[in-house]
Amino acid sequence: MLKHKLVNTFGISLALIIGSSALFSDIASAAYYGVGTSINPYRITDCTDLQNINNNLSADYILVANINCDGVSFNDIAYSSDFTGTLNGQDHTISNLNVSEYGLFGNTDNATIENLTIGSGSINDSTSDDYFGGVIGYANNTTISNVHSAQSLIRSAQYGYAGGLVGYLTGTSTISQSSFSGTLNDTNAYDEYVGGLVGLMNATSITDSYVGGTITTSASGSDFKVGGITGMEETGTISNTYSSAAINVNSGSTYLAAGGLEGELEGGSINNSFSSSTLSGSLGAFSYEGAVFGEENSSLTNIYFDAYLASDVNCSGSGVECNTENIGNATPNYFKDNDSNGPFNNWNFNTIWSITSGYPTLDDIQLFNATSGIPNAGDANGDGTADSYQAFVGSVEGSNNIWATIELPSSNECSLGNLAASSPTSYSGYSADTSLISYDAYCSSVGLSVPVTIIFNTQINTSKAILLYYNPNTGTTSVVSNAVFGTITVGGVTETTVTYTVTDGGAYDDNSTADGLIIDPIEIAVPATATSSASTSSPDTGYGTPNSTNSRTSITELVVSIALIVLGYFLVMKRSNRESASD
Repeated sequence: MLKHKLVNTFGISLALIIGSSALFSDIASAAYYGVGTSINPYRITDCTDLQNINNNLSADYILVANINCDGVSFNDIAYSSDFTGTLNGQDHTISNLNVSEYGLFGNTDNATIENLTIGSGSINDSTSDDYFGGVIGYANNTTISNVHSAQSLIRSAQYGYAGGLVGYLTGTSTISQSSFSGTLNDTNAYDEYVGGLVGLMNATSITDSYVGGTITTSASGSDFKVGGITGMEETGTISNTYSSAAINVNSGSTYLAAGGLEGELEGGSINNSFSSSTLSGSLGAFSYEGAVFGEENSSLTNIYFDAYLASDVNCSGSGVECNTENIGNATPNYFKDNDSNGPFNNWNFNTIWSITSGYPTLDDIQLFNATSGIPNAGDANGDGTADSYQAFVGSVEGSNNIWATIELPSSNECSLGNLAASSPTSYSGYSADTSLISYDAYCSSVGLSVPVTIIFNTQINTSKAILLYYNPNTGTTSVVSNAVFGTITVGGVTETTVTYTVTDGGAYDDNSTADGLIIDPIEIAVPATATSSASTSSPDTGYGTPNSTNSRTSITELVVSIALIVLGYFLVMKRSNRESASD
């Protein structure tokens, strides 16, 4: 169930951009462009741009396309200093990211990481006895929202904190609507905290998140904690979470704690959560293992677990009780395909979670499926490359299931954002054949004249059509004089195209300022007298077009009558003249 369908859309308010156009006057000349502010962030188009975040750790960044880091030797961002800016992935994916040491980011403080998936790749840490995470090693006062990882994480160093997303989460940090579905393999551990989301959390919160995949550990020392969500929760709050991870603990370690959700709940609280983790392996002396917690010394409410998958009817190794389900595999689908069983009755299935045939999923994670609905399986312009990997191509669905794909030339270094479809405008004598399509073009230079091609995934009769530009600031609509209509075949389907040129700061730029930002709402319109887009009715010339068959008939009859009267007059005059001559 896709609850919102908008592709390649920046999370920047269109009204905010229009009202702050002066901030676009200084376009950076770096490989990525923008000025690094929240209104005009640096735009990341490839793995080199991503690595260059190290050049300014306090700026704001957005991804404008999927990124493939295959073959790139990538170093941790903020390895020795804190990243204090923002990174908005814009629902894009980084693939084949291979990093050594800490993670994508080593250290963050007062930072925001959001709307990002790390879809594949690996992090291999064999040297740093410290912090290790798929996204962040050490996160202080950091907001992490709608962030997902499917990486392969391998750690063989001793002493530290390892997490699928974050190694150590502290301060006022929060994780929400996020997940880990990769593999986490921690070997040779000693005095270690390992969790599917977080190794160790302190004074933070984790909400509406889950873990799948596999967690494997082999500890040889003492004081070792491993859990599906966290290795240890010292303080903080966890709510509306679950783990379905396969957890395999092979340890000769003493004082070990292993649980389906948490290795040890030392402080804080956990609420409205469940574990369907499988637990296997062997434990050393003085160790605790439970279906949900290894050890539990704090507050829990509304906690459930699948006893059959855990091979354990004990919620905690220290004796606490939880809600036990699926004993003897009697109810294997208790946590699947529903939103009413506990703890789901306390979850938000309207705007955050969705039901699936398996365990619940997060609504926002579906936005990362770049081919969802887009024509030609995600390559709407038919150039052989998925549009999600091209910053200058984007698609949006309008009315009647007609998709519009906007394409800018890559040579202009312009990226697309804020694609939207809305109700059409009115123009005298014409009716709209498409929705009003809005988009922003962010360009590396000011004052550019940029050719724009828009592809509609249907065939429209354009013999009498015009392209209209609508300016919401003035409420006026005008004809785009340089528009050229054509057709293109994509995936065996004949589709209508329109190409025109828009100049930064020119007549068709919504903010009317040469600032590197082009805002341009457009639509195709046909004569209003047409009964469909296939009509060949004449367009309005500006002097008015008759609006019915009856009126056209009446005018014709009037013209014929006048002609007959004039002809009769001349005949009468001619006869009168002949008679006068004969006299």
